[in-house]
Amino acid sequence: MFDIETNGFKYPVDILMATVLEIKDNGLHKYTTLSLRDFDDNYDFLCSLLKLMSPDGYDELKFLLNTQTTLITFNGKKFDLPVLRDNLLRYGVEWYPVKYFKHVDIYDDFIRNNFIRSPKTLGANKLESVHARYIGGGIDIDDISGSDFPDLYKEAVEKGDEDLHQLLVDYNQQDVRLTLELYNRFKMFLP
Repeated sequence: MFDIETNGFKYPVDILMATVLEIKDNGLHKYTTLSLRDFDDNYDFLCSLLKLMSPDGYDELKFLLNTQTTLITFNGKKFDLPVLRDNLLRYGVEWYPVKYFKHVDIYDDFIRNNFIRSPKTLGANKLESVHARYIGGGIDIDDISGSDFPDLYKEAVEKGDEDLHQLLVDYNQQDVRLTLELYNRFKMFLP
């Protein structure tokens, strides 16, 4: 599972925070969230994220040989992974996730299976809305939206507000948890 939070939609889109949820063979879950503020620069942040996304670290050959890794996202095909790829390309790192992972994009698969309407109705198809429609409950942080994230992140960093930063970490991890719950409920319909 993977989710990012960014500085918005205007180019260049920078990743401010990313959460990776690793599900071990024994069923244990491990959330790891990286925040740009904790790194010297964007490049170090991105390299750490790539290492985190691979059980064997970032090594092209190991990535190619690791066919067990499935990356599950909600709208990752159109947003999270292209943003990550574009960020890496700024540093000359060519990375194409389809080479390294089996990718399940719940948003994309929900549209294909007619569980949600076309992308033109994205407001109703936001992760929280889809989760509420099919699972209900489980949304602990409902007063933050993705569009609020950049300003709140900037405020947390500039003021050194650890409580606000932790709320943003919790929000990013909640997105991953909601994605996992949707995946678990509908995996029989997904590739």
